[in-house]
Amino acid sequence: MTPEEKKLLISRQVEKAHHFIRQSEEMMTLGHSDLAVNRYYYACFHIVQALFLQNGISVRTHSGIIS
Repeated sequence: MTPEEKKLLISRQVEKAHHFIRQSEEMMTLGHSDLAVNRYYYACFHIVQALFLQNGISVRTHSGIIS
């Protein structure tokens, strides 16, 4: 992967995290805390993906991130 591709992939993961945070805030406003928690979970997943990619660690699954 080229440095430009890596930067783009990291940027996409950060964008996804921000998207899920916005969704979670909307769900909380509507009183759907269970859905908000789900969206926060995915925001965390994507931001950790970005951090891993930035540090040369490549995982694609939730269990891979946890381990």
